[in-house]
Amino acid sequence: MKVKVVTKILEANERIALENRRLFDKSGVYVINLMSGPGAGKTSILEKTCPRLQESGSASLKAILAGSDDAERIERCGAPVVQINTGGACHLDANMISEVLGEIPLQDLDLLFIENVGNLVCPAEFKVGEDIKVMVLSIAEGHDKPLKYPLMFQESSALLLNKIDLAPYLDVDMEKIRRDALSLNPKLRIFEVSCKTGAGLTEWIDWLKELIMKRLMTTHQWYDLRDTAIREVRMKKRTNRSKRNRRFLKHSHISRSLTSINFTGRLLLGPNLQRQEQTRHRKRARMTFFAKP
Repeated sequence: MKVKVVTKILEANERIALENRRLFDKSGVYVINLMSGPGAGKTSILEKTCPRLQESGSASLKAILAGSDDAERIERCGAPVVQINTGGACHLDANMISEVLGEIPLQDLDLLFIENVGNLVCPAEFKVGEDIKVMVLSIAEGHDKPLKYPLMFQESSALLLNKIDLAPYLDVDMEKIRRDALSLNPKLRIFEVSCKTGAGLTEWIDWLKELIMKRLMTTHQWYDLRDTAIREVRMKKRTNRSKRNRRFLKHSHISRSLTSINFTGRLLLGPNLQRQEQTRHRKRARMTFFAKP
């Protein structure tokens, strides 16, 4: 009976997560579920990430956090925040996210961070509608975590090895962390970062920009940008063509003999000019000038 109850809970969460995902996809917003154990540095990562993305103009973003202290820290960085009261729950679920989506202008966002509860077990089991899960692991937690909590590493698309500035002072084998994590998930993208020194953050942020652009390329926003660019190029070509034609008519002796433009874009010469050209160029009975498209 216990197994059936857990299965029903997971199935119900999955249905709501799919609804959230459809809404995110429709709005063209990329969603990251940020997970870690307590104290690994999720909020510090967001404190360093959000301002740099906004300063570069790469993303309009928002964060959903569990906990008032963390929310205040992110707000001070200039990123809008929605706080969720989990009521002591060990993870966020799809229903909690669904309830706050009405407060978020998804159409105006490129990126949405969901900072999950600090826990190395439950957050990996519950989808909230995210595109990907990203895990933060402080190297101070030890090199045994991948094999102790395999699901977190298997479900994540990226791993941030945080606090690498402490490596000289810790008895931790970072190569073992990498090796064990990749054995569980060969496609895992690993970033070694330090929020204190800023090491590795540029690579992490550049990766986020790539994800945002890929999402943009698969949504209506890309088509809007494409259509705008095409219109601008066509307008520029039309303007340049008009300038060329005006210069041609101004400086050419045929300026007053031009009579019509046919459907293929050829400039046709009138009979008076044809007689002039027959005199000028005996080998040619007619001249036709082509306007470049």
